[in-house]
Amino acid sequence: AVSGSGFGSGFIIDPSGIAVTNNHVVAGAASLKVRIGGDKDKTYNAKILGVSECSDLAVIDIEGDGFPYLQWYEGDVSVGMDVYAAGFPLGEPEFTLTRGVVSKASAPGETAWASVDGVIGHDATINPGNSGGPLITKDGQVIGVNYSSRPDYDQYFAIGTEKAISITKQLSDGKDVDSIGLNGQAVISKDGSLTGVWVSSVVSGSPADKADLQGGDVIVKMEGVELAKDGTMADYCDILRSHNADDAMSIDVIRYDTKEGLEGQLNGEPLTQAFSFAAASKSVANQGASQALYGSLVKFKDTLTASGDKGMKKFTFIGVTDGEVVAYVKPEADLDAVIMIADASGKALAFADDAGPGGAERASFKNTGKMSLFAIAVAGKSSQGNYEGIFMGNDKTFFLLEPKYLVAGSLIPDKSIGYAYYGKAGETLNVILTSDPKAPMDVSVIIVAFSDLKTVLAKTNSTGKGGVETLSFPIPKNGVYIMVVSDAENKGGSFLMVTGTKK
Repeated sequence: AVSGSGFGSGFIIDPSGIAVTNNHVVAGAASLKVRIGGDKDKTYNAKILGVSECSDLAVIDIEGDGFPYLQWYEGDVSVGMDVYAAGFPLGEPEFTLTRGVVSKASAPGETAWASVDGVIGHDATINPGNSGGPLITKDGQVIGVNYSSRPDYDQYFAIGTEKAISITKQLSDGKDVDSIGLNGQAVISKDGSLTGVWVSSVVSGSPADKADLQGGDVIVKMEGVELAKDGTMADYCDILRSHNADDAMSIDVIRYDTKEGLEGQLNGEPLTQAFSFAAASKSVANQGASQALYGSLVKFKDTLTASGDKGMKKFTFIGVTDGEVVAYVKPEADLDAVIMIADASGKALAFADDAGPGGAERASFKNTGKMSLFAIAVAGKSSQGNYEGIFMGNDKTFFLLEPKYLVAGSLIPDKSIGYAYYGKAGETLNVILTSDPKAPMDVSVIIVAFSDLKTVLAKTNSTGKGGVETLSFPIPKNGVYIMVVSDAENKGGSFLMVTGTKK
């Protein structure tokens, strides 16, 4: 039994203590503890000699020597062959052995954490904790390394000896294979708009570490190829297998912690900011809320001119993760207002009534965890007047532009600002941009899709000091689009942007 970043199984292939397990068992581990043969009272320290992220294999060296060991099976694998899955499932110290037969001699081996060509399919039950353990013949020879399962379909998979022997020989010599030093997993959003490799942890001193990749990052592109569009590591691993270990490879990254897009290279230039999703430091809309991407605090002011539908203002946003979203409104003395948070169909999710003149009310709801449209509505009750309020969301809540908005923003030196818009196919997004004639800045706008974040779909020319530029962008398909405002002079200053759509 192997205990690293979690727990798993393994097997010794040399009496000196050289053992094989899965990469996903030891990836990200600060230390390794090993129990041998079901001995509950004694543990051994071990160190990693080499790993293969794409083949999901690792070789470790257990402290000590004179250990019993297993031999590799050298015959052919055939359907119907009796096999046994050995290991220590569920983190328990008791040794288990389950019996089955080979159902497929060569099954597809693509998963969300590895990309293995031609694995053995079998029905000898394995559970969490069996990962890295041996699949053996009736004579106790290793026919494969268990690594994956589909228990709902009674299907289990092992990396065959043809692949395992050649890879583990290299790992035993201290050489990593098809690895950049990260513990990662392919991720894909429910609507398919965002795909990539999510980084759980990074190995110190590795190419990933030197490129400044961090836990929580999502690698969306490598060498210009969008990753994980099928929900597996296939594209990622194909790229690694097509390059030498020390080749420079370009990467595009989303870093949610700092709300920015990054680009750089493995074995080359470290990651640097390509654009920022940070909220504008000053933002006011004349017909609705301030706009911010990943906004956690957005202030707004407006006027209700009549009661009923004509006296209602609605602000649309999109939530992408679990977390509370709060709307708070405070009317001036001459206005009585209500506030409601609703889903896209108009169903109320949260409701606060009767703020009263000069009073304040709060409505909140917990997002469902999927990318969905929501609305916050403010309405007057038999009165009219001014009000102000705040939207507060978690750090993965998008506040989206409504049509015909005036946005007054401010850039700080060497930074860009991104604004999100949920576009529908057939609409045309129009943008008018101008800069402060008193500021030493030269601004422009580019439009990128949220699913890409790099390819420019449309752009304006630079305004120059106080100039005006326009842009019309036909929206090709439903989705979130990002308008990135940047300053060619990198000096910072104020700008105005008007946006609107037409069908």
